[in-house]
Amino acid sequence: MKVALFGGLDTGWGYSMQRYADQLVTALRAQAGPDDSFELRYGPGAQLPLPLSRIWRLAALANEGLATHVLYPRMALGMQGEINHMLDHSFGSLASVLPPERTVVTCHDLIPLEVPGIHRTIYSRLTGRRWFAKCIEDMARARRIIAISEHTKQGIVKWTGYDPDRIIVIPHGVANCFRPPGEGVDLEGVKRQLGLQPGCKYLLHVGSCQPNKNLPALLKAFALVRRKVDYAVQLLRLGPPLTAGLERLVSQLGLQECILRLEGLAVDELISVYHIADVLLHPSTYEGFGRPVLEAMACGLPVVASNAAAIPEVLGEGQLTFAPDDHEAMADAVVRILQEPVLRATLIERGLRRAKAFSWKMVAQRTRAVYEELLEEGCVF
Repeated sequence: MKVALFGGLDTGWGYSMQRYADQLVTALRAQAGPDDSFELRYGPGAQLPLPLSRIWRLAALANEGLATHVLYPRMALGMQGEINHMLDHSFGSLASVLPPERTVVTCHDLIPLEVPGIHRTIYSRLTGRRWFAKCIEDMARARRIIAISEHTKQGIVKWTGYDPDRIIVIPHGVANCFRPPGEGVDLEGVKRQLGLQPGCKYLLHVGSCQPNKNLPALLKAFALVRRKVDYAVQLLRLGPPLTAGLERLVSQLGLQECILRLEGLAVDELISVYHIADVLLHPSTYEGFGRPVLEAMACGLPVVASNAAAIPEVLGEGQLTFAPDDHEAMADAVVRILQEPVLRATLIERGLRRAKAFSWKMVAQRTRAVYEELLEEGCVF
């Protein structure tokens, strides 16, 4: 079996998508037979002529559009395998040139179609949504689509009319490095290295500032938690800087000195933050999966998350959830975890047990089964 796995562009590919590609290819190769090959391909990082490149933002967007929709599809014709697997639906344009009967696509989410306000600029509204819709239309040419959640599968059917029997739900896995701290680990020392205060409770959020991340509700809940308890509580934010609007809300709520912002952490540093935090907050209104929820549970960190979209599929039964527009319920759940040791221990145990159901070995086995289905159907010659 010769499989070509198509990732993103060789510059600027999304962090989550890169991790998905690396983990899946590694797991597939670990199970490979002597006649198997699993090669990860990348598209070009196009460079436009100097006059246009002076307008940096426009050039960046045009570069991405040119590379994604013109150059990468041309390159893909010369990089095919017996089976072609596009690892990111955002590059669905590849399916317009690759033989559909030999093509599989992984669809992670439909955020540009499902989330209001995601296109914040005129250029994005005019082109971004249109380009994405075209990618999803092209994606539907493939013989099989892998959806990372039932929620994503439902969205694919809704937007494309694709045969649901040809959509296989295979969730992400969680790497073995995401696990509880070992015996003798000095968590207080880790806190000191990060400049954290001793004796303070830390709420954690991992994610971007996109509208679906629901950060206004998170900030309001955080402010409410601080009013409900009589000890120090701070928020750890792992992600890009807050938008101007969110910074104004931080100021209005009086939280300027209560938020510690962390960016660009390596995986081992991220794991350390999961270990020293007290609760993960995940208030999103839409997620195709919810990777931080899974990573936190695997590390032994209790989670308070919204009950929206695919998040309940990842959490499983018995976790504390809230409606994404109910920041008071979010705050109450956090306070319970901080003040009820038995509940905290129960949630940690449930989370660890749930996380064991998500292994990259399982993902690779089920993904390989999709390839074998195509071979058995006689579509590959």
